Amino acid sequence: MMRKAVPKAVVKLWGESSPEAFEFLIAELEIRGFEGPLTWAEKYSIPFCIYQTAEIRVQLSLSRCGTVSGMGLFDSGLLFGSKTLYMKTLATDPWWVAPPSENAGQNKPSFEPCLTDSLAHQKWAEQPGEMNPAWLMTLDKAVPHNVYEWLVDFDRHHMPMILKMVSDEALIKEMRAALDYRRPHWVRSDGPHCFQMHERLAAFER
Repeated sequence: MMRKAVPKAVVKLWGESSPEAFEFLIAELEIRGFEGPLTWAEKYSIPFCIYQTAEIRVQLSLSRCGTVSGMGLFDSGLLFGSKTLYMKTLATDPWWVAPPSENAGQNKPSFEPCLTDSLAHQKWAEQPGEMNPAWLMTLDKAVPHNVYEWLVDFDRHHMPMILKMVSDEALIKEMRAALDYRRPHWVRSDGPHCFQMHERLAAFER
């Protein structure tokens, strides 16, 4: 099936080299089991997703954070969502949001956020450095930090994390590890985390 062309509004933000780079990334992410882009509407953040189990969804977002020489500069992040936690959430939980109607969510359960992680953080934590890593939306191998390099970093840091999420127990283990995580002293970005992590774990395990 032929894919829709990258919208002009996205190309304007991400650079003239971005259509070919997006085509490459979409194909590589499909090989790894991802669906997407789910939408181009946000323009600054392009989402993909993969379902590791019926209860665990992982959303990958490619997020533009600037431009260099007319090329989009970007980071990527993962958001792990749990159907189990969504179903266990009570109206007394601090993140609970009333559904739009009485029966909403019963036939199509949603996924409650559990854990986020940034690829830039993981790469920065590898070795001491002053700069927060980012990548450029280009297939030109002569340009440092190109899309090929992003894919290598993604496969090294984030695919192993994704592949571990084969059960609720595995997700809970990663959430607990995030609570114990201490970033290296040279890194100034946030590591794996989630808002109200302690409360979410308690709800997950009740």
